[in-house]
Amino acid sequence: MKLKRLERAWKSLFFAAATRALGRGGQSPRTRIPGDRPLRILVLRQDRVGDAVITTGLLRALKSANRDNVVDVLASPANAPILQRDPNVSTVHIYNKRNRSSFPDLYRALRHGSYDVAIDCMITAPSMTGLLLMLVSGAPHRIGVAGRGVDEALTHPVPLPAGRTHIIDLMAPLASPLRADSGEVDMSPALEVPPPERERARAAWEGIGDPQAIRLLVNVSAGKPEREWPLERFVAVIEDALSRSSSVAAAVVGAPLERVRTQKIARASGATLVDTPRLNDLIAMLATADCVLTPDTSVTHIAAALRVPAVILFQHQEVADQWGLYRSPGENVVGGVDSLIDLPVAPVVAAVRRLLDDCEQRAKRSGEAEPTTM
Repeated sequence: MKLKRLERAWKSLFFAAATRALGRGGQSPRTRIPGDRPLRILVLRQDRVGDAVITTGLLRALKSANRDNVVDVLASPANAPILQRDPNVSTVHIYNKRNRSSFPDLYRALRHGSYDVAIDCMITAPSMTGLLLMLVSGAPHRIGVAGRGVDEALTHPVPLPAGRTHIIDLMAPLASPLRADSGEVDMSPALEVPPPERERARAAWEGIGDPQAIRLLVNVSAGKPEREWPLERFVAVIEDALSRSSSVAAAVVGAPLERVRTQKIARASGATLVDTPRLNDLIAMLATADCVLTPDTSVTHIAAALRVPAVILFQHQEVADQWGLYRSPGENVVGGVDSLIDLPVAPVVAAVRRLLDDCEQRAKRSGEAEPTTM
């Protein structure tokens, strides 16, 4: 308890010092940053893969505010591959907290960027790293969510929108000081997959089964113990899918460190294990799938960004409301449990059956719509 109190006290002192260093801000959230010339914008997103994916809509909104705006991102080693493929991003700086020797080069790069605007994408709690990076960037305009105890460090603290719960909707106001239009902007995530990556993934699918089969991709990794669904339940869902009268090809993917577990699920269910050692490999497999099953993890947001129908497993409704599918096909299966280990198999089987039925109907409509040739 003493250590916790000391940690909180130290953080409070740090936030106070960083706020004073950045100078008093607190402009009205309705005050626009002058857009009479192109702006150099730095977006802070030094966290996880899923966080980078859900930020792609914001990046698009910042770029579309003025097509000559330069939008750079400060990323982590984990999520940099997502941001490096984004057409709205000019430069991706990488903040590697485990490699302190890289800090001087990062400092010089940020100072050399001559940024007009820095945007802190953290929504709920303040980030010590974010405040420090804002200070390093030297940006005169600093945008972040209001009410986190660091409003004075921000020139444009923006309030969270009332009546909204999804994390993407909560992030949307961060673009408002840079946009002249007052209407709602589509903040849906989007990802581009280069043709060579798609072709490699298609080749992997062709080795699994009938080329005309419905391609079901099952991700079994979640990253946190409480989000892990038991092995035997994944097996039951996949076996049910493969037993359908319509043709289904099932591929199982997982984190490289969980290959043994992933292999067991594939062998027991009759599915095919596909190795995805790089994040880009996983994205390509998702992009070429017809439907997806996954626990709550970054795969949720990648599937949404690619508009691939998905069934997502969640512990609580509150988490599903904030982090679930956003304007994309599929459904969230919510257990109302503390851990996914307590989520039964029956509702997941039912949801995957509905997903496969929808895929089959879409395939039929697509086939009927094809023009006949003489």
